[in-house]
Amino acid sequence: MNELGPGRPSKTLLEQLPFAAHIEHAFTPRETALYGGANHVVVEEEVRIGRIHRHSRDALCKLRWSFWGLNRGGEDHVPSCRRCIEIAERAIADPGSVKKPAGVAP
Repeated sequence: MNELGPGRPSKTLLEQLPFAAHIEHAFTPRETALYGGANHVVVEEEVRIGRIHRHSRDALCKLRWSFWGLNRGGEDHVPSCRRCIEIAERAIADPGSVKKPAGVAP
């Protein structure tokens, strides 16, 4: 169980990743009281995780240009995007699946 309780992603998820990343909030054009966007894991360097290829500033779940709005959040934010969390957990569980393109320092 993590320090935030069962079912909540841990703040240390980013610290466990084998590449540099941070959290950014994706806003939606019509935020409501029920849904106000999600916090995504955004990579700080080009990375491949299995068949997924992400450039710097892309979220793990999809490319940066496909978001309506994506802005860096505060340091206390934790990821809330289920797909980003799934991909991050897979990278942590199998660091051998993570590849950095040639010329990128480990």
